[in-house]
Amino acid sequence: MGQNQTKTKPIGGIQEFLYGGRRRGRRSRSRRRGERNIPLIEAAEKGKTYFVEMLLGPMGADVNAKGKYGYTALMKAAEKGHTDIVELLLAAPGIDVNAKNKEGYTALMKAAWNGHTTIVELLLAAPGIDVNAKTKNDDTALITAAENGHTAIVELLLAAPGIDVNVRDEDGNTALTVAVGEGHTAVVRVIKSFFDRQSFSAVRAAVRGNTFPRQAAARRGIRNDRVFNYIQQFL
Repeated sequence: MGQNQTKTKPIGGIQEFLYGGRRRGRRSRSRRRGERNIPLIEAAEKGKTYFVEMLLGPMGADVNAKGKYGYTALMKAAEKGHTDIVELLLAAPGIDVNAKNKEGYTALMKAAWNGHTTIVELLLAAPGIDVNAKTKNDDTALITAAENGHTAIVELLLAAPGIDVNVRDEDGNTALTVAVGEGHTAVVRVIKSFFDRQSFSAVRAAVRGNTFPRQAAARRGIRNDRVFNYIQQFL
């Protein structure tokens, strides 16, 4: 038999296992969506460490391969919180830590959005990581972490060299104004402490004239006068 048959047979077996078997008349949810039909991406998303090792090692899978919506294995592992797989992928030669999906999200943004603190630490330590990368909506890892109230991750990102705390999304919101609007007092406090080490003028620039916090609070029916009173002292 030729070499090609020897190489493709184990990959087919891995695909069959990852996609839940080839039961007649059924396809996996991943196949139906047409998204994660690349074995390495599927294994990374499902937390199958052994298969990731096999695919990266003997089978020579492309560590930066993308699915239909632009996800890589690193993005999926970071999104799902599979720390051991993230470590494996980061150690792979040629890994692109700043790869983006079709919406512009990176692995760091996905980990920050979902509150995976350890993975954020790993990614921040990766050579060449872009802490200020933006989505198509100009969101950053810092803005997404602040929006979701992930205080520990906000602290990690603020400590990253080169972090831009004043970057604004497409609506003109910063991490600070988003945190205020969502009522995440702990995040506001952390960003305030960061500004204490910088300058109050930066706080004014981040908040003054931005109506998003009050609008967001009104939409969510929040009476967060406590948060607004806290912010008011910086204006």
